[in-house]
Amino acid sequence: MARASIAGIRGKDAKRLIVSDGYPYAQVPNSELFDTGILQSRHEYSPIELTHYHCEWARPMSMGFPLPAWPAKDAQGKVITTKEKLAEEIAPWGELAKHGIPMHVGEMGCNRYTPPKVAHAWFNDALDVIGGLNSGWALWNFRGPFGVLDTNREGTDYTDFHGHKLDNTLLKILQAHVKA
Repeated sequence: MARASIAGIRGKDAKRLIVSDGYPYAQVPNSELFDTGILQSRHEYSPIELTHYHCEWARPMSMGFPLPAWPAKDAQGKVITTKEKLAEEIAPWGELAKHGIPMHVGEMGCNRYTPPKVAHAWFNDALDVIGGLNSGWALWNFRGPFGVLDTNREGTDYTDFHGHKLDNTLLKILQAHVKA
């Protein structure tokens, strides 16, 4: 089905950028489509216990997650995810460049219930790892519970930005990871 869709799109516009998420939940590159030259997209929400803590659409599961920490810990306090673990999980995406396949991280973020210090530390490490892939990235949303504006994340030091609440610490982290 993907190949038929790609052929149909290219039949109308040979230069059209086509993007496909990896499998499952955009976690694993789709090697079956490497020869098509389409851009492959990953989502970065690992560990889900941290990024989706008390997330409304992940309930009731997310309500049972322990209070997030970074590095991430399970309910017994055992470290389950670190920056190094994120790098291991993302490593297969680095292979795409060897095949001339463009890629990016099309979604990432931490829900508003993740404490600010935890979210900021996770963002910094996740963006360091993604930067090692020479990949672009995007937040799940710019404004809202996973964004940098109007997250309503308790404990955040906000700055007014044209009538919106700007997470200035997160903005500085994002800016520090933008490559010119």
